[in-house]
Amino acid sequence: METKFVNENIEDILKGKSKEEILGDKDIIEFRSITLEQSAGRTSGTFLLGEINTSYKKLEKLFGPPIEENDGYKISTRWIVEDDNDNVCTIYDYKATNMFDGYGYNVREFRALSNYNWHLGGKSKTVVDDLIMFIASKIYWDCDES
Repeated sequence: METKFVNENIEDILKGKSKEEILGDKDIIEFRSITLEQSAGRTSGTFLLGEINTSYKKLEKLFGPPIEENDGYKISTRWIVEDDNDNVCTIYDYKATNMFDGYGYNVREFRALSNYNWHLGGKSKTVVDDLIMFIASKIYWDCDES
């Protein structure tokens, strides 16, 4: 299944569908969070290739706490993740908090939102599509509702 920008809530898209209906015979590629040091500059050259609508709480449950170091301006929350082939992707907000222009949500309020269209950066659309399916499968089929 080829995914695209997912601006709808992922649970709404998958509601009532089984893994088999969505994936067919495709396997889910696993991703794990890595530290800034582990990424060793491998995020250089990544760019926006997708979005997924879900909550900070669900991403934190899936990947652990976000990276503390961000630009302090346009990005307040970011994870760096990689698959088993060392493909690196980033999950981040962009201009979503008052860090950017002094208006809107502070970081704490932003992270408490029920949903946000998270930006997904990578070097390959295929790898970002795999990340979308991994997040969707874990959030919808494997995680509890808390």
